[in-house]
Amino acid sequence: RRNRTRTTPWSGGRPAKPVSRACAARTSACGTGSSPAATSCCSTRTWSSNAATCSTGWWRCAKTLSAWPGFSGSASSSTFCSGGFRPGTSSASCGRSWASTAPSSRCPTRRSGLTWTSPATWPSPRRSWAAADAPAETEAFRRHRPSRMRPEGNGGRSRALRRSARIAAVTKLLVDRPYQTITLTHLSELLGAAKSTLSEDIAIIRETFARLELGRVETIAGAAGGVRYAPLLSGAQMRAVVGGLVEALSDPERILPGGFLYVNDIVAAPQLLAQIGELFATRFYDREPDVVVTVETRGIPIAMMTARALNVPLAIVRRSRRLGDGTVVTMNYVSGSAQRIETMSLSRRAVPAGSRVLIIDDFMKAGGTARGLVDLMGEFDAEVAGIGVLIETAAPEEKLVDDYTSLVVLEAVRERPREVVVRPSAWLAGV
Repeated sequence: RRNRTRTTPWSGGRPAKPVSRACAARTSACGTGSSPAATSCCSTRTWSSNAATCSTGWWRCAKTLSAWPGFSGSASSSTFCSGGFRPGTSSASCGRSWASTAPSSRCPTRRSGLTWTSPATWPSPRRSWAAADAPAETEAFRRHRPSRMRPEGNGGRSRALRRSARIAAVTKLLVDRPYQTITLTHLSELLGAAKSTLSEDIAIIRETFARLELGRVETIAGAAGGVRYAPLLSGAQMRAVVGGLVEALSDPERILPGGFLYVNDIVAAPQLLAQIGELFATRFYDREPDVVVTVETRGIPIAMMTARALNVPLAIVRRSRRLGDGTVVTMNYVSGSAQRIETMSLSRRAVPAGSRVLIIDDFMKAGGTARGLVDLMGEFDAEVAGIGVLIETAAPEEKLVDDYTSLVVLEAVRERPREVVVRPSAWLAGV
């Protein structure tokens, strides 16, 4: 508040009577008992007829924007209620003078936070309330004020966030950036809070995520440390995801002529793909892959969601060369099921030498494609950290690759009677 603003605070458990300069002496004794007229004025919460010099007083609550005039003694009781006065106030209590209501009946906030100001100090109606209360800014103040008070794009000042708002913001940042370290310095500048305060917020998020099995929030120590989110699923959650997948694949309506199975809707369902990606990420995160590799085309959505859950890039192996790939490595491989020669190509820039790669595919029968991808990664001097497959067939039992993880096993597709026999992979029983 500017220095010229005159206020009379609350005292003695009840409000002191606000007055203009002509009534300053009487108001200073209001509520103390030293002035009978003023004490009577405070106790009845109206101006008495003896307060002639103050009979036309206008007052307002400093916590609101609108001015509150007194009312005439001849007004009806309904006028009192519509004007904001306490119900039951009668015109007789006002006498012939003007009355000013008590803060308890006019102000919408608690008594302890209210003061009354004189009309002489009110800002011009053409000026905003914030502008009237804001201190005069100097150039030095604008340069050195805290970042949380600096003007935003709309010309206003950003206010410090409450804990609930900070927790919501940090949670959003972590979930949208799995396995990406977010420094406390960045969070402090973004949210305008001290690092110690943010550490307490992160502890609440970590405890909540652990209790509800929503993943793991990890704190990384050191100068370049911070916090990151790992979307790890529990054993029960993984079994639930695969159980829903088995139920969907068991529908006889998926059977196509020739004993094929329709799965295009599964590899195009965003919510299911996100869960499958997190499942593969949970299975392989401890192997610390640098790149996820897949072959076009139906394996791309599954591999993309897995790469997002692990926060690593995706490399797509093509069946044919493209002009935008630049220098490519092309090799031939023998398809395990059809026993025919296939070709695959990958840009030389897609996988850096020495990388640890995770191979993800949608379907495996004999494992010829997976074997070809393993051999192709050898041309890049890359190490295969693991192989993940959405669906594998029960036959043949001997695959061309050994170390792989599938989610479901397709045992049979019968056209007569129409039946799909599918089950979860055996490794899920031990998680």
